[in-house]
Amino acid sequence: MKKILAFIFVSFFWCGASYGLDMETCSDYAAKAKTKYAAELMFGLCVVEKDTSFYNRSQMFKCAKKTLNAKTKYAAELKMYSCLTKD
Repeated sequence: MKKILAFIFVSFFWCGASYGLDMETCSDYAAKAKTKYAAELMFGLCVVEKDTSFYNRSQMFKCAKKTLNAKTKYAAELKMYSCLTKD
């Protein structure tokens, strides 16, 4: 019985409804950026993230999140490039 309950509990998380990111959430992400380039990059990639949940975001989205703390455009570009080319 415990195994059945555990299976049902896990299946709620595994098969849960996915949600897309709305404009407000995307603008909140972009507002955290320290450069205009990183904000534009984050907002553009965030809007494209449709029907995804926290666990299955695209690699581009995850890399764009890493560029938010870059202090210059060049640093943001380097972070994005190094993240995308990582093995």
